[in-house]
Amino acid sequence: MSDEKSQEAAEAEAEIEAQAAEGTAGEVTEAEGEADVEAVDESAADVEAEAEAVEETAADEAADAPEDEEAPPAEPEPGTLAAPGILGRKVGMTQVFSAEGDRVQVTVIEAGPCVVVQVKTRERDGYDALQVGFGSVRPKRVTRPRAGHFTAHGVEPTRFLREIRLEEPLPDAAPGRLVTCECFEAGELVDVTGVSKGRGFTGVMKRYGFKGAPASHGTHEHFRHGGAIGAAATPGRVFKGTRMPGHMGNARVTVQNLRVVRVVPEQNLLIVRGAVPGPSGGFVMVRKSLKAGRRAKATV
Repeated sequence: MSDEKSQEAAEAEAEIEAQAAEGTAGEVTEAEGEADVEAVDESAADVEAEAEAVEETAADEAADAPEDEEAPPAEPEPGTLAAPGILGRKVGMTQVFSAEGDRVQVTVIEAGPCVVVQVKTRERDGYDALQVGFGSVRPKRVTRPRAGHFTAHGVEPTRFLREIRLEEPLPDAAPGRLVTCECFEAGELVDVTGVSKGRGFTGVMKRYGFKGAPASHGTHEHFRHGGAIGAAATPGRVFKGTRMPGHMGNARVTVQNLRVVRVVPEQNLLIVRGAVPGPSGGFVMVRKSLKAGRRAKATV
């Protein structure tokens, strides 16, 4: 009996020692957790101190900077280009009144917006020019070679595609940029190119303003004829360029030195003084006056 009691007492002591060991381990674990929390708090405090130091340094640099330092110049508006010409469509003619009260006949042109399709350079193409497009078009209306040309330069197809020659290259020209009517100013001179109205086959009186044959003295069936067109044996031929009946109109015509009366950028309208070739709705090209530009360079 005494042996059994001593064995039970030994087991009870072993259980007590095990429980005591577990409690000590728990206390050690809690102590380690508290130490980790304290370390995290110290790290956060260090980060906040560094941030405050950086802010103080930036404030000191801003205070030391000179106040009269000029701001950097603003970059040009992306997407637009000041080109010497633009494509458009003739809207029609109307009249405006000047400041002096004079009535002025003007032509309204829907100028742009045009997209730059290609930039040609003297080094690669032999001359400087801008290839611009105007007007929307359905994709199936574009031929495959032209569609490939638009795709190669990353722009949408346009109805009209023309080149505008440049006397000097434009450094900021690039495919995809827009040309608007804002590149023109009221008062400057422009040259307008268009296709004149077709009149069909006409005689010399309508085509060249001939006065016709006399309406008396026995004239028969010859009232609107042009008369003689050459001699007999010498020279024995009709000279080239002789004004005779033929097809009138439907030709490329340029009217020079038309003055810009008004620019309406909100509606893409350009109002110029005088008449413009072609019918209402016809395609036109407007360029800065070549002669005026040369005269300005000569005076300088």
